[in-house]
Amino acid sequence: FFLLFTAREVHDGYPFIVGFHLLWGCWLVIHAIDCFDRYRQWRENGFRAWWPLFFAKRSLLWLAQASYMAFFLVFVIPTLIALVMETYVLLPIKLVYDPELVV
Repeated sequence: FFLLFTAREVHDGYPFIVGFHLLWGCWLVIHAIDCFDRYRQWRENGFRAWWPLFFAKRSLLWLAQASYMAFFLVFVIPTLIALVMETYVLLPIKLVYDPELVV
């Protein structure tokens, strides 16, 4: 896996961490597919959806939710935290050490 990103040898701890997260991701996908199938089979009126169409629609919904969450967790929230830290913590400290600092 690491050869995709670097040609050097990596520390022994990184493969354990990445391997755990890859296994967890595979389990999450398999669990989601299983939940899709169980939900599809549980119908009150007896009508069951066609499995490939149902799987495609639910997968697209799941991917949309996961990408929305990843976008906000990776880009939006860290940016907002960085702006707050810069404005309310670092800038006052800089102004204490250099009062003539032009902001």
